[in-house]
Amino acid sequence: MSIALLIIWLTTLSLLIAASTRNKRSVTNLSASEKIPLDYLQADKTLQLVYDACINNNAHNASKSLVQWAKFHFNQPMIAGLSAVIELIDNDLLIDAITNLESCQYSQAKEKWQGDDLSSKLEQYLQQNKAEKEADKNKVPPAFSSLNP
Repeated sequence: MSIALLIIWLTTLSLLIAASTRNKRSVTNLSASEKIPLDYLQADKTLQLVYDACINNNAHNASKSLVQWAKFHFNQPMIAGLSAVIELIDNDLLIDAITNLESCQYSQAKEKWQGDDLSSKLEQYLQQNKAEKEADKNKVPPAFSSLNP
């Protein structure tokens, strides 16, 4: 009985080690310009990668960086692509810019994507969210409102 448990434990341990090295390998195989930080403390750096890709009109890096940024921003580590990012955003202008990025990536025409639109719309979105959070923070709820009939 104890031998069987030992074998099961060793199998589980080896599977966990294999899975962790597989995940590391997929991130480390990226070129230096495509590496995306995975640490939540580096969310600002990930956002900067989005802006850098937009400045360089690099649709591929913008897409990858935007997905990583969204994982941090929305605290949704399972976001897998731009369509999942679009579902979480409530700003039509930013949704249009992301849709344009996505369509340029899959377009047969291979037209040159321009990142300035996405960059400006993302900045507006972040400023709007910051202002809304500040407004919510400054609201004073009525004291004991639930006790008054």
